[in-house]
Amino acid sequence: MYKSGKNWVVAPIVFLGLTAGLGYQANVKADNVSSSAGSNSENTQQSKASSLSSQNSVSLKSSSASTQAQSVSKEETVNFAVQPQSTTKTTTSSSKASSSASSSSQVAANAATANEKDNLAVTDQQNNQTAQDQTQSNPDQQKDQNATSSSKKDDAVKADTTTSSSNSASSSSSSVQSQKVEQAQEHDDAVQINQNGQWFLQNKETHQNYTGFQYIKDQNKTVYYNPTDGAMVYGQQKINNQWYYFDKITGAMKLGYYWIAEQQKEVYYDPNKGNMVYGQQKIDGKWQYFDGVTGAQAKNQYVWIANQNKEVYYDGLGNMVYGQQNIKGKWQWFDPVTGAQAKNQYVWIGNQNKEVYYDGLGNMVYGQQYLNGHWQWFDPVTGAQAKNQFVDIKDQNKTVYYDDLGNMVYGWQTINNGNYYFNTVTGALEMYRGNELPASLDSSSINEVDGYLTWDGWFRPTQYHQDGKTWVNSGVTDWRPILMYAWPSKDVEIQYIQYFTNHGYSDSSLGLTSDAVKSLSDSTPDQIVNNYAENMRDSIEKQIYKDNYSTTQLANTMKDFMATIPDFSLASELPVEDQPGYHPDNSGSIDNDQIIFVNNDSNNQKVGNTSYADSNYRLMNHTITNEGGYTNVNDTSPELLLGIDVDNSNPVVQAENLNWEYFLLHYSTIMGQGDDGNFDGFRVDAADNIDADVLLQLGQLMNDMYHTKDSNANADSHLVYDESYHSNSAQLLNEHGNPQLYMDSGLYWTLNNVLGTQPGSRNNIMNIASNSVVNRTNDTTENQATPNWSFVNNHDQQKNIINQIIIDDHPGVTDIMAAGYKAEYADEAWKQFYEDEAQTVKKYTQYNVPAKYAILLTNKDTVPEVYYGDLYNETDPYMQSKGMYYNAITTMLQARKKYVSGGQSMTKYNDNLMASVRYGKNIMNADQTNNDLISRTSGIAVIVGNNPSMDQQTITVSMGKEHANQKYVNLIGTTASGLSYNNGETLTTDANGDLHITVKGYANPYVSGYLSVWVPDGAAADQNVTTEASTAQNTSGKTYQSNAALDSHVIFEDFSLFQPHQSVGDDTYTTIAKNAQQFANLGITDF
Repeated sequence: MYKSGKNWVVAPIVFLGLTAGLGYQANVKADNVSSSAGSNSENTQQSKASSLSSQNSVSLKSSSASTQAQSVSKEETVNFAVQPQSTTKTTTSSSKASSSASSSSQVAANAATANEKDNLAVTDQQNNQTAQDQTQSNPDQQKDQNATSSSKKDDAVKADTTTSSSNSASSSSSSVQSQKVEQAQEHDDAVQINQNGQWFLQNKETHQNYTGFQYIKDQNKTVYYNPTDGAMVYGQQKINNQWYYFDKITGAMKLGYYWIAEQQKEVYYDPNKGNMVYGQQKIDGKWQYFDGVTGAQAKNQYVWIANQNKEVYYDGLGNMVYGQQNIKGKWQWFDPVTGAQAKNQYVWIGNQNKEVYYDGLGNMVYGQQYLNGHWQWFDPVTGAQAKNQFVDIKDQNKTVYYDDLGNMVYGWQTINNGNYYFNTVTGALEMYRGNELPASLDSSSINEVDGYLTWDGWFRPTQYHQDGKTWVNSGVTDWRPILMYAWPSKDVEIQYIQYFTNHGYSDSSLGLTSDAVKSLSDSTPDQIVNNYAENMRDSIEKQIYKDNYSTTQLANTMKDFMATIPDFSLASELPVEDQPGYHPDNSGSIDNDQIIFVNNDSNNQKVGNTSYADSNYRLMNHTITNEGGYTNVNDTSPELLLGIDVDNSNPVVQAENLNWEYFLLHYSTIMGQGDDGNFDGFRVDAADNIDADVLLQLGQLMNDMYHTKDSNANADSHLVYDESYHSNSAQLLNEHGNPQLYMDSGLYWTLNNVLGTQPGSRNNIMNIASNSVVNRTNDTTENQATPNWSFVNNHDQQKNIINQIIIDDHPGVTDIMAAGYKAEYADEAWKQFYEDEAQTVKKYTQYNVPAKYAILLTNKDTVPEVYYGDLYNETDPYMQSKGMYYNAITTMLQARKKYVSGGQSMTKYNDNLMASVRYGKNIMNADQTNNDLISRTSGIAVIVGNNPSMDQQTITVSMGKEHANQKYVNLIGTTASGLSYNNGETLTTDANGDLHITVKGYANPYVSGYLSVWVPDGAAADQNVTTEASTAQNTSGKTYQSNAALDSHVIFEDFSLFQPHQSVGDDTYTTIAKNAQQFANLGITDF
């Protein structure tokens, strides 16, 4: 592989502004100034009731804040006040009604009182008191904070009424020494004059007053002189819609933290400008919060930050807390990075080696809890969740067991090699059945042939049910047939029960009569059949006990029974494709022929000794999807997919893998052809069928060679991506720092099931947004999604279609994918493929390939892969003839490079119609705007439908406020016969940035439903919205991070399994090199 070139919407509070002030108003052409007494600066309270529900709990939040309105005239106004004559304490209060949870985590919300009307959020823009733009990025690198402060657990949070030397300042001191601020002027020709008890700053010569912000150097203070009369101002002043504070005696501007006693609040004044700050601020390396209306600092207080969808807590010093905290006697957890409080969430606390759960109020739970449909247990003292553990619940007088997921188990369970039965309703332990597993896993307890079990073999169980009454430990002579305990199929198990019942082992007390067992069939529930088999073991044990422990009769009966089962004859050892009932699989492989390596340390060299290759750390089937602790236990994969696979669990093989990887990364250098031709990354095929250590070792090799963990630039220059169709692999990659890109097979299958399959059987179209490793309903994050790659088609899927055509053309030929396969069958299948692809109604090929690529190539948080066979005909010489989708795909590739950037949202209009929007360069959501021209000329809308019979309708697509009143051109449109490109159709968004598009269903060879793509008019011909990877030090510990730079990659799968062999000079890579500029123009970066 080488490179081609190096919100949740917050309901606003309705606020009626009132102008309040003492003194007078005058029309001036100077700064807009207002001063405030404690009683009228910020004292109007409004609130609005709302409620917020989260899973099993309901929490009510309220926040009332005092504020002062201002009147607006046509000209600038000056509002000021005399020194305060009296003050009124203004309290900012917020409360959140607590909820109580039963042991089943059912929560009911308490009603708010009439005096505590609840509101969902308070915005920073109410009453024209807009907070200054934050100069520091917040913990999640988001802007425009909207927040609600709230209390916790039924305790209302109020502003502190007591102050300490560490947390507050007197009215004459602030936390930052007085200094010159940015906007202050300094005059060497000025002199301070006191007239009638007021201070003025005048020019020595002209005696003209200097007004506005002035720096008095010899007193090292910044003051403000009223533009109206030139007099120095004192106390709290509103100037140009910003609040400032000037010492009541000296007039010096206060900077940093300052306690305003008459309003009982501590605020913070920007040390560089002197204005009061609001919202989330990073001060001295600590995140702190100041009320969006009053500027009061949050201390010992919860705050809901709406646009980051998180609740955080600020301690007594006003700093955001992280990790485990004990607040008002309750243990709570706050994310170590973002500070977000854990609610309805499991958290692993590593340094205490325990997993705990925090309920809807964020409190650690204890005892028995009903969570997500399962009963679970948390230690009454530590809160640690019980996993793989028996627990005595004394108040219910029962012993239960919690599995490795922490869920209470029911029915029969095998635990530590013992068999236990738990009540299927209460989970209470009711029965124990002996350990019937082998006493040892070697030839002293198991018959084997060259290390393999056979169905006619015997073994010694650890325990047996003597006389069908008592569990006893077995002796060295107590061997039993394997077929007493296990069978190759349910059908054989039933035949075993029936045969033994009719041949000397009937027992009416156990229900083993001819009439009772003759009705057993494949439709009989498995548990009933297994119960009969268990009772048959008791009947056999009774006979053995009666025969003085002799097993001769048992051996003869078992031998006779096996003779009646064809599966136990030599014919059963034939290849899978020759066995009765086999149907060929279009994958072309036969997974049932898989072999398993067996470790053997026999001292008998005739048997064999492979201990030199064994170790305590060698685990068979240790694949990326089979490692312990994964939630989807059914999503597994074998290590040896085919019989020809090598044993990647062998340390010797792993070492050789590293040798080959190193060789390929230095291939051109080693071969004496210079350094330019070295491979710089890998595509790991069938990654879910090799030992997981191989993948981790490859990641370590790449980091050792290229320092891929040091920066995004290093990592993105050396892509390694896995082909793994199992979702569990994402978990391993995330846990190990993403050493490779995860293959988002979920998106591939979703695109097929939503768009590619036959009309009438297509899934809900919005599955495209959610059935993926990334939820793109509203995707606005950077560096958070699992780094991944995705695709519409590849060599395997194309091969499966061709194989299916071959299978259908040769019915009844069971070995058509093995010995019966002929190359000319594929030639005929390809003719049918091309014919089918060109039809409106298809039998084999995929529908809506252009629409699938339109979605894939505009998706955020993924590296798309384009398949060679979708651009070119696979059976012609390399890149000689274009495929029918060439124009659609290359148009989207060029659009991706030119327009696709910013945040993404997907909107559903009905089950068959959706729109995917990218907002443009540096624009992450619909409400954001930017002064950068490229933000306005970038962005894209893709409208996709999957119903060819869809009625005509007009939909509204939100392109975002950045694109208000902007012309859009139709890049790709659907016609009756196919697709149109740049057809001249234009639409203009309204003042809200909404585009109104008329759509309807179509049926043609290219589209079965609807497709249109819209881009902004006016972009420069060479506009490029891709992003260079950062060279800054990467401190995340991850190799790859999903961000705009990684998204700027496009992979080209440059081969087909069916491309004809070419002579040197016309081969694949030489042809690619000849067309390098073409690929660069398409934005393709990796091959």
